[in-house]
Amino acid sequence: MSKQNSGRHPDGLVLTGNGYQTDMASVDKSLLLTVLDNTFDPVYIKDTESRIMMCNKALLEIFGKSSFDIIGKPEKEYMPGKVAGVLHKNDHLVMSTGQAMTFEEVVMTVKGLRTFISNKSPFRDASGKITGVVGISHDITEIKQHQAALQKISNRFNQTLSSL
Repeated sequence: MSKQNSGRHPDGLVLTGNGYQTDMASVDKSLLLTVLDNTFDPVYIKDTESRIMMCNKALLEIFGKSSFDIIGKPEKEYMPGKVAGVLHKNDHLVMSTGQAMTFEEVVMTVKGLRTFISNKSPFRDASGKITGVVGISHDITEIKQHQAALQKISNRFNQTLSSL
């Protein structure tokens, strides 16, 4: 692996871009939590029943909930059942195929309906067994709104041209 690349070495070392190596076991848990909680996008780990087992502050904030309201509970307890069903279906697809996937998901948040691009990967235990899903979701609501506005402008422009 080149020094420009980062990744996990088979013996558990993390190879960083500057060539340093760190044993993951020695990385301070509070450092990892600090990184997660200062990430603007929701980051989460769900079990096989799509219950949140770990998440960052960004996920709690989009639902306006505390960790006590979300951790270990089924999604249908803090979001509409239909939405929870779609998310669970996507999670199950990732777990059943063992492949990382990207989904566009619409979720009810404290700001109303929001559209997210969610990157989900199988979460595996030490033996390699899939025990859930790890995900990162990015809110693309404004991008979708701008796309819709541009499409309207394009349609009006094409109508104007065709009437000439």
